[in-house]
Amino acid sequence: MDIVTDLSSRAISFLSAYKEICNILDLQDSTLEFSKVNANIQKLSTGDNKGEKVDKAIKRAWELFPDELNNQTDHRYLSRLFLITEGIVVLAEYHQANFKEPFHVFFQIKSKSAERFTERVFLEQDLPGEWRQGFRKMLYEQPSSRLYLVEVLNYMPYLIILALEKKVIDIALIHQHQIYKNLENNEFLPYWDGGNIREKANSLLLNDRLLISTLNENNLTVPFELLFHDEMDEVLKFSDRRFNPDNPRSVKRDPNELPHPDPLARARHMKLKGITFSGGGIRSATFGLGVLQKLANLGMLREFDYISTVSGGGYIGSWWVSWIKRLGSFKQVNKLLDPDISGDPLSEEVRPIRWLRMYSNYLAPTTGIASTDSVTAGLTWLRNTIINQMLLVIMLCALLAGISLVYEIWNGTFVSVPFYSQASILSFSIVFLGVAAFFTGTAMRMYTPGHIKSTARFSNKLIANILMGWGIFSGLIISSWIAGENFQSIADKTPIFISVAIVGSLSMLGVAILGNYWKAANTKKRWDYGIWLVISSAAAGALGGYLLKVSWDLISFIQIQDYCYTRFSRFSGQLAFIIGPPLILECFSLCVVVRMMIMGTLFPDERREWWGRMGAVMHKTMIGYILLAFGALILPQLIFVFTKPLVSLAGGWLAIVLWAVRTAYASSANLSKGKSGIKDVLIKLAPYLFMVIFLLLGAYILEVLQLLFDLWLPLKTPEEWLKYFLFFIGLGGLAWIISYRIGVNEFSLHHFYRNRLTRAYLGATRRRTDRENTSNDFTGFDVLDELPIKDLVFKEGYKGPYPIINTAMNASTVSELDRQDRKAESFTFSPLYCGYDFSTTRSAAESKNGIFQYGYRQTHKYTQEGGPGIGTAMAISGAAVNPNMGYHSSAPVAFLLTVFNVRLGRWMGNPRKKTFGRSDPKTGLAYLIYDLIGKSDIDKDYVCLSDGGHFDNMGIYELVRRKCSYILVCDAEEDEKSTCEGLANAIRRCRIDFGVQIQIDVDKIVSRDPSSRFVKQHTVKGSIWYPGDALTPSGKIVYVKTALSGNEGVDVREYKMNNDKFPQESTGDQFFNESQFESYRRLGYHSISSLKQL
Repeated sequence: MDIVTDLSSRAISFLSAYKEICNILDLQDSTLEFSKVNANIQKLSTGDNKGEKVDKAIKRAWELFPDELNNQTDHRYLSRLFLITEGIVVLAEYHQANFKEPFHVFFQIKSKSAERFTERVFLEQDLPGEWRQGFRKMLYEQPSSRLYLVEVLNYMPYLIILALEKKVIDIALIHQHQIYKNLENNEFLPYWDGGNIREKANSLLLNDRLLISTLNENNLTVPFELLFHDEMDEVLKFSDRRFNPDNPRSVKRDPNELPHPDPLARARHMKLKGITFSGGGIRSATFGLGVLQKLANLGMLREFDYISTVSGGGYIGSWWVSWIKRLGSFKQVNKLLDPDISGDPLSEEVRPIRWLRMYSNYLAPTTGIASTDSVTAGLTWLRNTIINQMLLVIMLCALLAGISLVYEIWNGTFVSVPFYSQASILSFSIVFLGVAAFFTGTAMRMYTPGHIKSTARFSNKLIANILMGWGIFSGLIISSWIAGENFQSIADKTPIFISVAIVGSLSMLGVAILGNYWKAANTKKRWDYGIWLVISSAAAGALGGYLLKVSWDLISFIQIQDYCYTRFSRFSGQLAFIIGPPLILECFSLCVVVRMMIMGTLFPDERREWWGRMGAVMHKTMIGYILLAFGALILPQLIFVFTKPLVSLAGGWLAIVLWAVRTAYASSANLSKGKSGIKDVLIKLAPYLFMVIFLLLGAYILEVLQLLFDLWLPLKTPEEWLKYFLFFIGLGGLAWIISYRIGVNEFSLHHFYRNRLTRAYLGATRRRTDRENTSNDFTGFDVLDELPIKDLVFKEGYKGPYPIINTAMNASTVSELDRQDRKAESFTFSPLYCGYDFSTTRSAAESKNGIFQYGYRQTHKYTQEGGPGIGTAMAISGAAVNPNMGYHSSAPVAFLLTVFNVRLGRWMGNPRKKTFGRSDPKTGLAYLIYDLIGKSDIDKDYVCLSDGGHFDNMGIYELVRRKCSYILVCDAEEDEKSTCEGLANAIRRCRIDFGVQIQIDVDKIVSRDPSSRFVKQHTVKGSIWYPGDALTPSGKIVYVKTALSGNEGVDVREYKMNNDKFPQESTGDQFFNESQFESYRRLGYHSISSLKQL
């Protein structure tokens, strides 16, 4: 977050703590005035420093600021908290009084005469929102106040520390890098020989532009609010009209103007205007072409400061800005777009428009299933799919070989070793259960009041993983006893089970003691607690011993069945390996349940929640273990026993799967709608069917490899484990080498898609003679069609609106649960910066995990030297079908799409990481697996980017972030039911994230006449209420939607009569013929008839 947010949030946290502590101490007046705060300080210093209330206050202060307090019983900390509050209040009053004296002089005056200043300040209202606005205004209007607030808080903003250190600092060490230390002489840390870190820090605090320059020079990320000034500076250069001093929108620089105005206030003063083009594939692009032509005809295009595009809207938006850049004149492009001025559609100067008609089938320009373009598209997909499937199959075989290796080691090392005496089993039981009891008790102990939470959060996750791993290991060892012939030969096993029961009882008792169960609120002052604890522990241990016997009886019964021996060669040992560990852990789970039941209300509730979550983790792990072990050990035998029926069944399943992939590609947005039709049921069932087929395929190939290995390279040694070890190492190494060579992006469909989009929409903007001299005569492609995004700036000759290409940064794993339904965040490409920012309004000091939710990089440094191209960003923005698809994401569908290589998105370097300069991961194996399981998050070295419509299909979100006072939305998304889903999502997220209210009535644009099925109009207007708007909204929104009002031309009506779904035809249709293209273009032109609609 920016330094203003960081400082103001830190100050507010102290003020809130002060008021809370005042309530605990029964200090009646907690008003944030100097005189009142000073009086409370006097009361605190002269009052009793002991007592229950004081201890409670100190404890609460320690909970709020654990890093500020070395000793929880230090009574001086309350005084320090009050003094910090006093300093903050004085600073606020200094700002309110607009006092010209230095801060320390003002403070002395306030100390001597509290009545001198009686003006009301923003802190007097108990509204943290008002405090935040007040601090924001103060820190921007009087930058010097930042220096004083830093000193008062004894806190330096995280961004300043990054700029000083020139590298990323672990958030856990932020207090070690603070400039202002709690030293008696208030010394500063040395920065360099002969200098002082205070001088550099102060200059960065006072100068936002120096700060962002320093961060950029040191390759550190910046938040949006810090870079917004750069963006607005560029906006001011985009059009000659902005240099007109009579233009009220022109921001004239006052010599006395502060050099660091609030960027959001500046944006509102500039009254920025933006236009958006929604997602919707070539339908949206063609409709948008018509809208652009009409706006050019009305002279409206020159009004826009921003163009925000998504998916198909990005096609036409990229075409427009590229044409402006290459032609070098906004006015000339505006004239060429206007049909009334450029009346000859066959003239050479309007060839860019005609080119779009030529490439309306941009994926395969030459129509026909047998055309070279169509065959090329099919073979390209097939080639890439085979390469990726080969890698996936090798990975699966390596995994199955690894499981078989573990089984052979288990079977050869543990099962056959005769150490099954009562003493040896007792010893092992003590080790297994003792270690488990220690870690479990440690986890329980963290619920004890007074335990440091920051440590607990980390340790609880670690302990859960340790327990899970230890449980599987212990289960394997115990199941080896059950499967071993030596163990089965023991006549009387009762003493063994009794020994296990005794150790289990003691372990249960140890968990309770180590976990401080007796300190829980519901166990205090209960004389019978100890009795029930012993009884429940003994009962749980006895049940564990009995269940262990039952498990042994069950496996022994299955092992002696003739069917198992005749049909499967090694079924008995494999069965113990597959179901043994889950059975053992399930026995343990039942013991815990019985213990809870017996203790009843005496069992601490928070510990019960921990056990519940641990049980969920355990069962998920065990299900995965059973499936993989079954696939590695049993499936190969099943295949050879039931070959014919399995082949027939797999053939039918594969047909269903292929149909589902085709349907998913055609309508990706409808996968998660929750429909109940047979079509949707089959689509949702298909991934699971293919998982079975894929597992069968991997098991079959591994079995064939074993047979070939035994035939060609028979081992002299009888150990089976060596064979599986060689398979595991060999196949695993081969998978890594292949993934290193092919990456994760190179053989997806992204490049195929990007190349054709670039040719169709960026190639259109080049002069005929230039392109004919450089394009490849055989393929028709030309690398010079691409343009770097960084070139769309004024100094490079670009004179158009500032472009924002919206994509979705997928995040199926989130750190904040309130965003988990989205499964994606907004990620933008623009000429100056690329990245994201969805930071919460809080201080960096309050972050415990060090994951900051922002990351912008200078565009010319992102992904490669010179930055990404427009074609790459456009293709990512239009990657509608991808394993990770924002709020459409589904793990089973992700598996299916990955296996069949239906991947249009791209993994790129995370702007927050050192990998920001890479466009591809060094090795794609891990990220291919992430695609396979549908997993992504913002904290990996690389992030998964896909269609901007997976987050905001309208492009409104980023314009609202920039406080645009006017937004024209061109919506051409597929919306057969007229629900306006894209608009609704954008409105909802702007309200949740920015507190912006967008009010718009869409009834006239979506409600159809029952008889004619026409709507009343094509456009509607609405209001944008930004935070701070009191009586009237400061923003306006105009919404244009693909709809038919009945007054369209004859050609458009004719197309509608022959194509009933027009203008809501499927986005999967990316092959437009002439009549289809012209109908959508004309509808876009017709949708706006006059300036009154705008």
